[in-house]
Amino acid sequence: MKKIVDYYKVLGVDMYATQKEIRKAYLKLVQKYHPDKHAGEKLTEEEYKKLEDKIKKINEAYEVLKDENKRYNFDQEKKEYDEQLRREKIRQEYRRQQEEYERQYYYQREQQDEYDREQKKYYREDSKESFWDYIKNSYAEIREEERKYPFSERHARLTKYFNEEHICRDKDFVLMTKFGAIHVAGEFLYQIYKFSKIKEDTLPKYIIRNRKALATIALASVLVTSGGKTFKTTSSQYYDTNNGTSTECKQEEHTVVLNNININNEIVLTRNYIVKAGDTLSTIAENARTSMDKIKSINGIKSENMIYINEEIKVPYTIPVDDLQYYVKSVEIEDISLSDLAFKYQTTEDSIYKLNKDAIEKVNDKAYVVLSDKLLVPTFPTLEEVKKLKNSNNYSR
Repeated sequence: MKKIVDYYKVLGVDMYATQKEIRKAYLKLVQKYHPDKHAGEKLTEEEYKKLEDKIKKINEAYEVLKDENKRYNFDQEKKEYDEQLRREKIRQEYRRQQEEYERQYYYQREQQDEYDREQKKYYREDSKESFWDYIKNSYAEIREEERKYPFSERHARLTKYFNEEHICRDKDFVLMTKFGAIHVAGEFLYQIYKFSKIKEDTLPKYIIRNRKALATIALASVLVTSGGKTFKTTSSQYYDTNNGTSTECKQEEHTVVLNNININNEIVLTRNYIVKAGDTLSTIAENARTSMDKIKSINGIKSENMIYINEEIKVPYTIPVDDLQYYVKSVEIEDISLSDLAFKYQTTEDSIYKLNKDAIEKVNDKAYVVLSDKLLVPTFPTLEEVKKLKNSNNYSR
């Protein structure tokens, strides 16, 4: 990946700066770093060379940004570069989490195996534990292991890694996905890995652990030897056993909707509101453009009069897209987690994610990766404050 120089950072302006702002920043930097301005100073050859390199970069940046065509081409190149950086950061984070998960998994497994060997809990003829109790306990133990890394999680990881966008949701039928062969191969390798446990498992445990794979092999053997009917399953159709009919399984056409805007052209942001003296549920609902019933349902409030000072309640703000600019502001984040940022602005991580989908990558329901130094955060003004902001905007125009 070819690294590019950010000319906006060189001149100290943002990418939406006007030509007047760019010119002003350029002249200011020339005044500061031009070698002729330091003629009276006793500079070493190295310091003088640094000044020359600095002014050369400044001139190069200005030559590109002052020309509209060159600036447009640079903006496109910069967007592609930033997108590549974002994807690389996501891949690195995914690999790090995957390696950490595998490290913890194998470490716990080794610890458990060592404990089992020391305590000699494997089934023995002279054990006081009956055979059926042993089978029952072994099944419970293996089921607990399987719940820690279920089928859905294995294939969700594969889907996310290959950036799958079109997934057939019906009954998690992975053969109908675009990367169905990859899912099948991944599950095959996982089952082969389970077969390798034969050295540490007793025969009953081994059969329980690999029961699904053994049953599949037995069924395939029966079908092959009996010359049974071959069932052809395509990636566009499956057989519905509930009503005996063939049902089309269509890929979901995911339309990218900006910032989770709903069909009414609105966005819902959650506020963790601290009740103040004089607040009523009707006033809170009015400012949030929502209903009292919705607030009561979310917070388990039985009566509109049963809210107390300093009590924290969740308030869903329903904001028209046209008014969104009055409800948010841009902030710089430095060494602060997304949860701390949400706490600071009385909101939730998911609400900030809705406003910054291009700047935040959602790894799972509880983990986010922030990809930018600036984020939009909700300010939750009252309706009166929104009216004042609108009037001031209209007046300035």
